[in-house]
Amino acid sequence: MVNFEGEVRRMDFYLRAQYIDIKTTIYRVAEFDYRIFSEQYGEDFEDIQRKFDKEIRFMNSPVKLTRDPVLEYQAIIPGITDKQIPQNFEGVPMTIIDLYNLLLSKFPDINIYKITGAQPLVVHVYAYEETTAMGITQHFISIEQRNRLMLFLTNLGVATTWEIIEDKVVAAPELDKKLVQNPIQFLNSNKLWTRNIGEFSDRDESLWFDHIEDIYEGTFKKDKLYFYKPDDYACYIDYTGGSKHIDIRNFLLLYQTIFVTPPYEKDIKQWLAEQRITEQEYFELVSKGRIKIVLTQPESRYRMELFNEMYKIAPDSIITRRAVAALQQIDLIELSDNFLFKDLSLLRELKAFSETAAPLIGQNPKIYYEMLTWPIKARRNSFEMLHQKGNIATAAFGVNNFASKIIEQRLGKNYDFEFSVSAANIHFAHALNATYYPYQTDHKFSDRFFTHVMGIYLNMFKLATPEHISMLSKTDNELPVTPIILNPIDIIDVNSYTPILEFENIMDENRAYPAGKRLMDTLAVLSPEKREAKIAEYNRQVNKAIQRQNRKAFSIDLLSNGIIDGIGALSNAIGLGTAYAVLRQSGRQLIKQIPEFKNISNTLEDVYYKKPDKANVHFLTKINRVAGLKKF
Repeated sequence: MVNFEGEVRRMDFYLRAQYIDIKTTIYRVAEFDYRIFSEQYGEDFEDIQRKFDKEIRFMNSPVKLTRDPVLEYQAIIPGITDKQIPQNFEGVPMTIIDLYNLLLSKFPDINIYKITGAQPLVVHVYAYEETTAMGITQHFISIEQRNRLMLFLTNLGVATTWEIIEDKVVAAPELDKKLVQNPIQFLNSNKLWTRNIGEFSDRDESLWFDHIEDIYEGTFKKDKLYFYKPDDYACYIDYTGGSKHIDIRNFLLLYQTIFVTPPYEKDIKQWLAEQRITEQEYFELVSKGRIKIVLTQPESRYRMELFNEMYKIAPDSIITRRAVAALQQIDLIELSDNFLFKDLSLLRELKAFSETAAPLIGQNPKIYYEMLTWPIKARRNSFEMLHQKGNIATAAFGVNNFASKIIEQRLGKNYDFEFSVSAANIHFAHALNATYYPYQTDHKFSDRFFTHVMGIYLNMFKLATPEHISMLSKTDNELPVTPIILNPIDIIDVNSYTPILEFENIMDENRAYPAGKRLMDTLAVLSPEKREAKIAEYNRQVNKAIQRQNRKAFSIDLLSNGIIDGIGALSNAIGLGTAYAVLRQSGRQLIKQIPEFKNISNTLEDVYYKKPDKANVHFLTKINRVAGLKKF
């Protein structure tokens, strides 16, 4: 029997995704007659009803809105909660193409190859015998597979009946490639690719379909993702934009892990050559976990042979669009679960608060309310977009939607496009807890300002929790109208001709992190004028240190030794400073022979170079051969 309950539940959810402060009740008045009632429709009822009928309600669906209490009914139908949004894809409107892709991805172990009919909709699977060296192998649908597939189809909650038919064939048939959508704008099932796309693509497809319900329940967290480490000091750089000529050594200098989206319009070998990196060197950096590849385009756009090799070396080094979507979805669920104003009663009060408070601070009440309630709306509007399109759809639900309006109010100019095209990168970097590096095109366009503004808002929501609200009140500064951001690329020069592994070894030996982070943190809080003065002073100190090293290449600094020997004397460890001098001068060779010496040397350096300025100069002196601050 045809059942409309799933569709009605989904339409009620879409209504509450638009009007997040209303509470609704779904009534089944008769077999094909449903009502959605709310006391909160109020004076806007006619506008809400018009929007529901023209933009939300599915064609021929037997459901109406009502603001009059329903007194006679057959049953009250429970609505879809915020934890149940992806549950069994119930009531989600689908074309045959959508359904076909969903079934191929959800059931990779079942030989589904076409869908026919209407009432019922018929899912065709195929069965055949294959003769191999091991004998005859039979390919057919088992009872367990049939039951699992039928249960899923029934629970889709769409107004149709279902049938599964097994067709006997001579050999496995070709899948219907006419059902492939634009692969740039739609995440087609991996089974529909015409070429081998790699094991990592199947892994990430399973990651989404096996865990999406757990993600919304809040039981599948970021730390369960194979590529995410919460304590990593990481950055994200997108080389498909205007950042094509930025030397990756800049990021190896400052970060533990660099997430990279390589260009797709050129062979990656050419890109590596431009970076003065060989394939073998690149593999070495990948194997050490220093670089991870983020594929934001269809896999067919890249040279998959290289990525397959990287996957063999380090399986966690290749991240596809499905995995990016999973990360972003988890991040949105965490933001909304922890949001200070997530309760329905508070959402209603926020509307009244916005109407009163926003004009006092020069804000439009509607835009201000949209900003304050963004985590809830993003949770409700993101699932289907990320499921079908991946991170390319971020702009449909991202913070750009209200940020562009606020900036337009400030500057009197519309920047919707610029915010939209920048949304995917900043949301991904934020979900990673990584620094995003803005790009600049050959035409001097940069996404720096737009990502900076969105980053402020995303950080605001991260702090908008009962535990961190006091911190938020201290950092809630007025938005800038011009870019105020410190980009290492603007102040650091690296020697691009140093072989990348030699560069990496120098960074590793000299603890590029956290030393690089400390350097940037010191400079970031300064005004441009004070920063230039500080950099000039650092460069003078580095030059003096280098000249001193050249004059006394093998001498012992008795002053610094005396200080540390004094510490040693108090603990009856005479000679500690002299031992430190030996470590400083020949310690690198000793460390290569006995790695445990590294911790001793690092501990002594942390004590001796405790003040930030002294530590920064020391770090810059040690890496001077391969990198340094620009001279202004």
